[in-house]
Amino acid sequence: MKSQGGQTKMEYEEFIQFFTHEVNYNLKMLGVPWRAKYENTGGREEVLVVIHGGGHDFPPIKVHDYYQKFLQGMPWGVAARKATQDFFDDESTKCALMDMGLFHADMVIPTFMNTEENEELLKTVPYSRFEDLAVILQIAYQSLGGINLNLVVTDDILQGWGLRYDELYQMALDNPRNVESVQMIELHKMIDIISPDETVEDLPPFYVVTNTGQHLGAAGILYKTRMHELAETMGDDILLVPMSVDHFLAMPLLDQKGIDYISNALHSSKEVITGSIKPLSGNLYHYNCETAQFRMITPSQLKETKKRGR
Repeated sequence: MKSQGGQTKMEYEEFIQFFTHEVNYNLKMLGVPWRAKYENTGGREEVLVVIHGGGHDFPPIKVHDYYQKFLQGMPWGVAARKATQDFFDDESTKCALMDMGLFHADMVIPTFMNTEENEELLKTVPYSRFEDLAVILQIAYQSLGGINLNLVVTDDILQGWGLRYDELYQMALDNPRNVESVQMIELHKMIDIISPDETVEDLPPFYVVTNTGQHLGAAGILYKTRMHELAETMGDDILLVPMSVDHFLAMPLLDQKGIDYISNALHSSKEVITGSIKPLSGNLYHYNCETAQFRMITPSQLKETKKRGR
């Protein structure tokens, strides 16, 4: 490495070695029995990292593309992690899950999807409706190194397992591992939304519903036992705000002033909770604690819903 103007500059050849080593480290942390090595097929832009293992033939990673990101300010380790994550398309993800012995029904979780934004995809995969959302099934796996593998369950996968969608959906809901993974975290523990003249006791309870990895955890509201526990904790009917595919925000049925307050408080902090500024849906959901039923409401219906609440 050379120092220029007080900053360390990594030459391309050094970057290739560090990059390849880090990709291999990510694969090791993931648990997949594959390894990476770099090959130079000619010019500067043709240096490739090739993933080997299991007899698979995958498209290589073009190192120069990530070197450019490094030159633009992305740390080399982050560039390598992004390259590793980008490498896993549906085909390589399926091969990885199979090689790790994780391609089975016990790894499936239900997840939410925005129906309007995914209209074309939903024409090709089995799903059910939850109000304005789609419930799809995914094989989901998270590594210690932070690489996530997700594979949507297709009709071909269901046929290979000898299961119907509704059977696998119920299996996923009954899976003790999935139920245990659902987390209900007090909002103030995730972000600081309390003004100096307020205490936690002054505010009604707000919870973030997600899962242990805070990844594809919004569908945690589908687990009846966990929602029953949340209802007992909050002691009233619940308003659910779909923040992202990873999180739901749960709060009591507030009046319009309360809704405005929490909306303003979350506006600048939303990306801290969700990792994304894009909500799962523009609508909200009312969970009736007595009937254990959900009902979709639009923001304009909040006042009327509050009148009907206990």
